[in-house]
Amino acid sequence: MGDKKVFDSVIVLTDRTVLDDQLQETVAQFEQQSGLVVRITDKDVKTDQLAKALSSGAAIIILTIQTFPAFMAYLTRLRGMTGEQLQSHLAEKGKLDVDAVAKLEKIRAGRYAIVADEAHSSQTGQSAVRLREALGGEDEDAEDVLAGEASAFEKQVGRANLSYFAFTATPKAKTLQRFGRLPDPSIPPGKDNLPGPVHVYTMQQAIEEEFILDVLRNYTGYKTAWKLAYGGQDPNGAEVDQRRAHASVIRWVKLHDHNIAQRVAIIVEHFRENVAPLLGGEAKAMIVTESRLAAVKYKQKIDAYIKEHGYPLGTLVAFSGEVNRDEQDQAIGPHTETNMNHLSGLSIPEALDASAHQVLIVANKFQTGFDQPKLVAMYVDKRLDGVQAVQTLSRLNRVYPGKTQTFVLDFVNDPKAVLEAFLPYYRTATLTDVTDPNLLHALQAKVDGVGIYTDAEVVAVSDAYATAGITQAKLQGLLAPLVDRFRERWIAAAPGSETRAELEVFRHDLGTFVRQYEFLSQIISYDDPDLARRATVFRLLLPLLAPERLHDVVDLSGLVMTHHRIRRGEGMDGVPGGSEGGGLSPTQEAGSGSAAPVKTTLQQLVEQMNGLFEGELTDADFIGYAQTISGKLLENPVLAQQASANTKEHFLHGDFRPEMMRTVIESLQNHTAMAEQVLGRKDVQEGFATILLDLVYEGFRKQREGGA
Repeated sequence: MGDKKVFDSVIVLTDRTVLDDQLQETVAQFEQQSGLVVRITDKDVKTDQLAKALSSGAAIIILTIQTFPAFMAYLTRLRGMTGEQLQSHLAEKGKLDVDAVAKLEKIRAGRYAIVADEAHSSQTGQSAVRLREALGGEDEDAEDVLAGEASAFEKQVGRANLSYFAFTATPKAKTLQRFGRLPDPSIPPGKDNLPGPVHVYTMQQAIEEEFILDVLRNYTGYKTAWKLAYGGQDPNGAEVDQRRAHASVIRWVKLHDHNIAQRVAIIVEHFRENVAPLLGGEAKAMIVTESRLAAVKYKQKIDAYIKEHGYPLGTLVAFSGEVNRDEQDQAIGPHTETNMNHLSGLSIPEALDASAHQVLIVANKFQTGFDQPKLVAMYVDKRLDGVQAVQTLSRLNRVYPGKTQTFVLDFVNDPKAVLEAFLPYYRTATLTDVTDPNLLHALQAKVDGVGIYTDAEVVAVSDAYATAGITQAKLQGLLAPLVDRFRERWIAAAPGSETRAELEVFRHDLGTFVRQYEFLSQIISYDDPDLARRATVFRLLLPLLAPERLHDVVDLSGLVMTHHRIRRGEGMDGVPGGSEGGGLSPTQEAGSGSAAPVKTTLQQLVEQMNGLFEGELTDADFIGYAQTISGKLLENPVLAQQASANTKEHFLHGDFRPEMMRTVIESLQNHTAMAEQVLGRKDVQEGFATILLDLVYEGFRKQREGGA
């Protein structure tokens, strides 16, 4: 093309703020002439910056994809104004110049290269819809808008003015279908014509050429065994939903103080002995937890542990929002990143990069898309399935001077399952089939049949949503009959009944419909306004049917953990030579959930779960031993006085530990197995002390209140 520009602008997109900051810094380093690279930041209104950048023909624009929905909504409002209203609005706003709006048609007629990092996430969903809508080469007519926001996207398939360049190390099946190149473009995709990547640089090749490290070397799995007793009211009476009760019990076990204390002792001692000396003392570690509450408890337990031992280690915790309730639904905190980290203006990535902090505890946040090459170890206390396992463990694979090995200690996942998750990406990810486009029609018939909404209500809500200036209150009013209908059925049905199970499946199917429509409409032109309208309405309805507002609480107040044991399990030393992974299977069934609940009592459930560890536990694993020792310590008048006059932290540094060890020695005759474990193993001793501290300090508090 000679000297003619191929693209008016190159737009670099990512869907994560942390990674966006890193990309901005990297790309900006290539700028040789001022103004060529425009970084959309939080310093000013992002929509203003983006409009100016596009209208001025900035060569490279860097931003998160989440900016586009707000940008498009803003342009829509401007286009709906009269000339007088527009001038008044711009004069009042004082930021977005008139030229940016006047050049709207230039923006929509331009040619753009969309460089999408992490294609599997950046280019799906509503933000991707709005991207194509904002940069598309033609206006939507009234019928498109009235058909709902989602239907507009179908018009964008194959737009000539948009070229996509997508990168990912872990493509999902839908990624290959969306971006893959067909061997024969003249025929539709199918089993004999599967979309594939344009170019592949495999994980295996990157490891062999030392661009990344093999994170499955030095991978160690741990197995946890436990036994429970249930002494609740009427244990053989009221029935509960087995699936929900099982999940509640597992969560209770994982958040149990003893369980976390044992993991903390293993993690801290492993880090000190194997990780801390690496990289000239700059090595970092990440602890992956399954919830915000778990992250809070890990932070508290580790900080107490390292303070007690005087270890020169600093921890950070990362999670969104606040944690206000514990596992027993008791009020705590509130706990936030800010009040737990005390960073005085530093960001978490900046603080972790410095020398004062070595360990980052995360709950989803920073689990993927986080680039810190000094990360050497990861401690996993969360189930990781499929691509999530690859993305999470790959936080460790960055090279760094002196970094030759990594460590993974996994308390939850089966090493074989983790290996299977890696294999499809170790060489070349391939599809086994393509998604059947008729899935959506079948799913529409299924959710329509539940009777929560009518066709007229779907039309009314989607039409209102597409109307310029619609208020949230108006939309809520139109959705209220649907929500009320759902809740009336829920309340009228008995807990664990088939009706409630059917309603849960309905809610799940709504989410499945939205996700599948947003994906399939990118590769298939349905030309079906009913599907588009439902995608819009279901997306609005889902948050109003949030599961935490609907589920019955399972009462676990009578649950007691009597035995607990963590032991080293199987490990890995990298991907075995000659390993072959299976292909990526796309969705073949949408909304296939069953509505048949299984009922049980908590007593029966506990017995069933205890049976999983039959023969794995011994008397040495009996944590009721801590109750025995705490009873002896609660008779100690010196400790009683110290507990009354000190915080728990200061109480720990008094006579508590010497008295604990003296009492353990005295118990040798009657509790030989457990006493020898405490006396002979440091990790058992530290975990035992953590549990005992809580029991004794709380016991003294109750004694004082009872005496008063």
